Amino acid sequence: MMYSSMILCILLISVASSFPLSANQSPRSLEDANEIAFLHKFNVLYQNCFPQKGYISYKLCPNKKECKNGCENGGEYLVDFYEFLDAFTEMQLKAHEYRCEMIRENCEDDDAEACYEAAGYYKECYKQDQEDEEYQLQQYLEGCVQYEGYDIWVKPYCHDTINIYLGVYADDECEEEYDVDNWDADEMGEDFPEIPYSQASGQSIIEKQCAKCREHGKDEDKNGGDDADDEDNVIEQCELLYEDHEYACETSAMYKNAGIDGLYPDESGCEAISNFQDAEDNFVVQPILNSSRSTAEATIAAIAGVVAVAAIAGVAYQYSRGKTPTDKQVPLTR
Repeated sequence: MMYSSMILCILLISVASSFPLSANQSPRSLEDANEIAFLHKFNVLYQNCFPQKGYISYKLCPNKKECKNGCENGGEYLVDFYEFLDAFTEMQLKAHEYRCEMIRENCEDDDAEACYEAAGYYKECYKQDQEDEEYQLQQYLEGCVQYEGYDIWVKPYCHDTINIYLGVYADDECEEEYDVDNWDADEMGEDFPEIPYSQASGQSIIEKQCAKCREHGKDEDKNGGDDADDEDNVIEQCELLYEDHEYACETSAMYKNAGIDGLYPDESGCEAISNFQDAEDNFVVQPILNSSRSTAEATIAAIAGVVAVAAIAGVAYQYSRGKTPTDKQVPLTR
């Protein structure tokens, strides 16, 4: 009887192992299945947004490289559009900004000012509420939100698979784009407001692509959030992005480069991520960034590089025909 039971167990294990991993399952070792402390050795590098699917892709890069050189061999992940925006922009806040944001997000009665005061940071956090654009942005990343008391609503959207802006709408469902020509400055008593992070502003919500997974100092982490008492050194938002990803395409090199042994790469989402890229109209590959450069700067640099290569190729072609770049060409037509 015992022998038959053993045979049955072996058969069941064999059958179970024949099924493919789902998108959010990982083949890493069992002892590390719930262990995410290693994430403090990585940074998050924003890659692309997918308007048709509502995803954003990002990479995990060993933090010693600070996202430089495009995070070569870094694992790539897909996660919900809004979840990434909220988490990633919070990760990029300075320590004191992050502390205020965690107080606001964990405020049970939705009275941020009262929660600032109860936490002992009213003056500092209230000032950020009024003056800091990056801090103010957080309240507009949760869907369709009214803009500063105007009959205008804003919602983030993916513009060209790289840049993400606040769309401006005329309704509280954010379905009808706002026509600025309908704004009557005489009746309203002011010109149409300059909305930061809108396409008209030219400033994408994600300017710097890189954010650290390591927590801020202990004082800044005592903020009422889930990071307050945990034992690891990983900032809460990085944990959420990693735990909630829908698809993963990891490499063994990403762990090796970070000096981590015993974890196996999750390659279950590689094909899906590639298919999503192919399915997007006019998909643009994110330019390789140094950590200190913005998306706009890298895009300009990439274009300049292409122009330079084309110019060099043109010079080489002219020399190959026995002409110098200053030789005048006879026009074929007038």
